[in-house]
Amino acid sequence: MEVRLDRLTKRFGSVVAVDDLSLELNDGEMIGLLGPSGCGKSTTLFMLAGLLTPDVGEIWFGDENVTAVPPEKRGIGLVFQNYALYPHMTVLQNIMFPLINTKVPKQKAVVMAEEMAELVQIRELLARKPSELSGGQQQRVAIARALAKKPRLLLLDEPLSNLDARLRMETREEIRRIQREVGITSVFVTHDQEEAMSISDRIAVIREGALQQFEEPQLMYRNPQNLFVAKFMGTPAINILEAEVHGGGLYCGDIRLAGANKAKAGKVLAGIRPESFVADADGFAATVGHVEMLGRDLIASFELGGQPVKALVDTETILRPGNVLNFRVKEGRILCFDTETKELVGSV
Repeated sequence: MEVRLDRLTKRFGSVVAVDDLSLELNDGEMIGLLGPSGCGKSTTLFMLAGLLTPDVGEIWFGDENVTAVPPEKRGIGLVFQNYALYPHMTVLQNIMFPLINTKVPKQKAVVMAEEMAELVQIRELLARKPSELSGGQQQRVAIARALAKKPRLLLLDEPLSNLDARLRMETREEIRRIQREVGITSVFVTHDQEEAMSISDRIAVIREGALQQFEEPQLMYRNPQNLFVAKFMGTPAINILEAEVHGGGLYCGDIRLAGANKAKAGKVLAGIRPESFVADADGFAATVGHVEMLGRDLIASFELGGQPVKALVDTETILRPGNVLNFRVKEGRILCFDTETKELVGSV
């Protein structure tokens, strides 16, 4: 099902939680709503669910305007951050609950619940209570329950935030597998950009209720529209340097970072991702300060034109604080942002 949010605005008193937000979701897409805490992600999700009503704007499910339709008649499945399972019920009873609630005959509800349990790979847990399950298993029960009534839209509100790092990674892969297998249009709220990039077909980055960019993860990462998106996407974070275009080059202090014949002369903010640095004997010399081990990579900290920078270095390089390395930046990988508007103006 296609979903359209048309110029949604939601206020709480004097606070504008969602500000003139428009999005179009394609049938079967997994969309990530990404942004810092308090930016309006969950408010947007709750308006999609019908739990909140927009002050301005409309919500369309296909050709149906559902802006004023109550939650129980929208055909949505909602998975909360805290799972919201009934502790006194078994896994089977939890999955069956929305079916029984909508007057599905019990025997049919059992069959449908078992099908969902099979899909999320928890069939052997049907007789257990939530207290007997791990966090990841509880999350699967919540997803199975949301999918049991075969909703038109699946909504997930920070569903992985209560899990540890390894389980988060495993569970997000499972959520993606399930979503693709069912083919349901889905919206996934998170403040974790790595999570959003790994699971989403497209990501909507939101700041203070306003849409900053709506794009495929890789394209957004390579071409952020503004400084906020550039800084929000990527781990380790992008390096932002005060730089200047003059004499056909981009300079940071006295160091020439790249040719810039087509760029407008003047000051810019240069964004360089840590992986865009390459060790090169002909590059600029840098004295390494701190070295951090990431596993397959090292993070080397140094100064560039008097400004702190981090670069990713292969772990095969033996690196100690005080070592001198020569770096260059990959061609076309320096993002230039306007110093006033913070909008992307080009790359060199």
